[in-house]
Amino acid sequence: LRGRSFAVSLFCELAADMLCREIGIPSTSILLNAAGKFTIIAPNTIAARKAVENVEDRINAWLIEKTCGENALGISSVEASPADFVSGRFAGIYDRLGEKMAERKFHKFDLDRYGGAVTGYLDRFDNTLTPPLCPYCGKRPSSPQAERFREKDDKSLCAMCRDHIFLGENIVKKTRIAICDKDADIKGVENKLLEPIFGVYQAAFIEGGLTKLTREGTLLKYWDIAISADGQVAKDVTARFINGYVPVYAEEDRYDDRLLEG
Repeated sequence: LRGRSFAVSLFCELAADMLCREIGIPSTSILLNAAGKFTIIAPNTIAARKAVENVEDRINAWLIEKTCGENALGISSVEASPADFVSGRFAGIYDRLGEKMAERKFHKFDLDRYGGAVTGYLDRFDNTLTPPLCPYCGKRPSSPQAERFREKDDKSLCAMCRDHIFLGENIVKKTRIAICDKDADIKGVENKLLEPIFGVYQAAFIEGGLTKLTREGTLLKYWDIAISADGQVAKDVTARFINGYVPVYAEEDRYDDRLLEG
């Protein structure tokens, strides 16, 4: 659950990043990114509107394939003038944007493109795996790539569920995460995603080799995700307070009246 929650937050974070890169505007154009929504101020040009369509199509094509259509991204936009950002009129923009978003939720996918029978789904299953259907999601076929991460008695699983387990385990054990281009030279498949997000972004929990990635232009983001025991926050990289407290059961908890109440 922890890994899936973090994956969803990455979807939103990286969708905003992809859109900014497609339009050609800096990440400072992102006003808000929280609770599965992001808000961007962008130029009202034909190129920018086309970028919105392209990014939405690319992301949803990936989501259709990887999540069987259970997840979708809808991008809504409204036109605004400089005067709309002053004199108390900004709330009106948000109200109009909220109405557009509510409409967008009812038609996230292009049914002309994705409607009808899902061809090739059954062909993706490998019946030599045990089981062929991933037991974690019950939707995707188990992946031969994920077999190397199985413990002795574990069942086979799909690449995306393996990635969610990988993320969930590491965000509480590691202190820093790098977001790179999918083709970045990251040593060790065990340190990165099997399914790069949107087929574009790779996530890896690494401490070294960053100079090389930076020189190659494949390091896109680098976050410190933990707070040290003395409360100090990293100043050399972007701080993102993702790593949190994980409760651990101990023997003395068996005698704690607060836990035994009722």
